[in-house]
Amino acid sequence: MKLFDRDSEQNLLKKIWKKFSKILVIAAVILLIASIYTLVSEKNFKNDPFVIDSAINSIGELATSEYNYTMVQTSEKPKREVFGFAIPLTASKVVYSYSGLIKAGVDFTQIKADINKAARTITFTMPETKILSSEVKYDSLRVFDENNNPFNAFTFEDMNLSVSDLQQKAEQSAIDNGLLVSAYENAKTVIQSAISGLYNTNEYILVFN
Repeated sequence: MKLFDRDSEQNLLKKIWKKFSKILVIAAVILLIASIYTLVSEKNFKNDPFVIDSAINSIGELATSEYNYTMVQTSEKPKREVFGFAIPLTASKVVYSYSGLIKAGVDFTQIKADINKAARTITFTMPETKILSSEVKYDSLRVFDENNNPFNAFTFEDMNLSVSDLQQKAEQSAIDNGLLVSAYENAKTVIQSAISGLYNTNEYILVFN
């Protein structure tokens, strides 16, 4: 007496194969999830230059230092003229001051990271630290008479002053006083903070080039 005829056997095999196929699919999904997890696990995720670059580049162009200034300058006041003739002893000097704000920083989109697992270092290739904005406050001009009393009813045009020249002098003063150095050092601090969750400070040394 046969327990199963041929059709029954085929049907049973089909059912077994369907179940086995489902198990294979489930196993494949589990394997894929495990692979993805391994790829983005803490160890690999933190040591992926692409991840670090993304974290840094997303900051964009950022001012990391600023320089508030008040510049005092002396300008020659020409002799007065009458009918085209200069009047003797009428030449003098005018002292004036003006204020402004200069910001310097780094374009973080240009920073690249390189990880050396053997040396346990993360090297950042830095772009040039530069002045991002330079502002002369137009209402800050103060002109002083001989008794150092300020007169506020003057404009840069009245004094025949070039704002671009004044900016250039202020920017040079800011650079001489360490604005770009400060901006660079602060940019390094920003980077350290930005990737603090992506690497172990006890395992890696940051190098800036």
